[in-house]
Amino acid sequence: MPSAQVKNAKHRSRVRRRQRNKPRRQTRDPPRSVGVLFYKQRKSLGIEISMPKGTRVYRCVQELKDKQGYGSAIAICQTSTKQSYQTGKPLSAPKKRKLYTGNRGGRFYKKKGKDGKMRKVYV
Repeated sequence: MPSAQVKNAKHRSRVRRRQRNKPRRQTRDPPRSVGVLFYKQRKSLGIEISMPKGTRVYRCVQELKDKQGYGSAIAICQTSTKQSYQTGKPLSAPKKRKLYTGNRGGRFYKKKGKDGKMRKVYV
């Protein structure tokens, strides 16, 4: 006759197997991380899009949105003020790459390829 521990272990493994085979339940609730959603998705979900109102980029957009259109005004003002329209924080500068010199004077930087290996990209 098997002991109680062995019975419990068999029961637990059966339960786990059953849980593994169940399909995941899909919900239609909006995701919790709203910041990741795009503008139109947030607007269609009825989520208010709020941005800091005292920032330079906000004031710039308010001036330009009638002449240029809303999307263009955001793009123009973000580049000119170097501020994010959504958060008001400074935009990060693009990453500079270290250039190496080859044997014959060619300049290149190192980049990871699709296979995961580093390769040289000549400039």
